[in-house]
Amino acid sequence: MARTPKIVEDRKEQILDAAMRVFAQKGFNRTTNKDIAQEAGITPGLIYHYFANKEALLKELMAERSPARVLRTASPQLLEQPPAAFFHFLIMQVLSVADGEQFSQFARIFLPEVLHNPGIAPVSISFLQDVIAFIANYLQTQMDRGVIRSMDASLTAQTIVGCVIGFIMRRIVFQDPQAKQYTHAQIADTIISTTMQGLLPRQ
Repeated sequence: MARTPKIVEDRKEQILDAAMRVFAQKGFNRTTNKDIAQEAGITPGLIYHYFANKEALLKELMAERSPARVLRTASPQLLEQPPAAFFHFLIMQVLSVADGEQFSQFARIFLPEVLHNPGIAPVSISFLQDVIAFIANYLQTQMDRGVIRSMDASLTAQTIVGCVIGFIMRRIVFQDPQAKQYTHAQIADTIISTTMQGLLPRQ
């Protein structure tokens, strides 16, 4: 029987869900593909039809269960939006994903592994670099058009990303009531209004 796109997607989700559960129980290092296959109710060899290795599976989890997926689903029209609209949409989407149960589960598994397994850190860094590059490219385009003043696009992108990550960490990891008292819109609007003061051309 031929694998339809839906069958492939459903099977991948089945494997990812199983991997999340096993990683939570045993940690990334001690988990084997055999463990994941047993949890998913499939043969170990079937995993390799979808993922080359355990690291590839982890990358897919980050791509699908973290706010990084916002970039993958962003429409080309987003890049044509003015800065305030661009950042409002992006920050709102990221916060929405970050507050979801799937990301909460992922964060509880992934963050301790990063601290104790240096080999995993490059995976998270590569995704952060993709996010920063996406925003920096947008900022550079806006600078070239004279919409915002000239500055270091990468450093500006890192500053904005750092603000958002700070709120995500405090809300999801530390359960900080001071950070959780604000709505997504309040957080997005404050980050944008503060940032835009420095981005807009000086009169």
